[in-house]
Amino acid sequence: MLAHYVKKKGILSWEKAIYKMSGAPAERFGIEKRGVIKVGNHADIVILDPETVNDIATINKPYQYPVGINYVLVNGKIALEEGLFVDAKNGSVILKGRY
Repeated sequence: MLAHYVKKKGILSWEKAIYKMSGAPAERFGIEKRGVIKVGNHADIVILDPETVNDIATINKPYQYPVGINYVLVNGKIALEEGLFVDAKNGSVILKGRY
């Protein structure tokens, strides 16, 4: 989404695209304390390089991870570091009605 709609097509700003992938779904599904960076919220954060972020998955190879994603933090703990998953269980599945 970021590489296509922000970088290539210029349809969305970085801020709007990130909101559509984080804040909007949290609001839509009533998931409290997620979706925006704010004191008291869970620290679910993605740190990326806007110059290199790119989707490399294809129809033939759909399970390719994007490049340019440096870190992913779930509940304030590193889950992905320099493109590699860290052996950590930092979150849990959010089930319907249990936000």
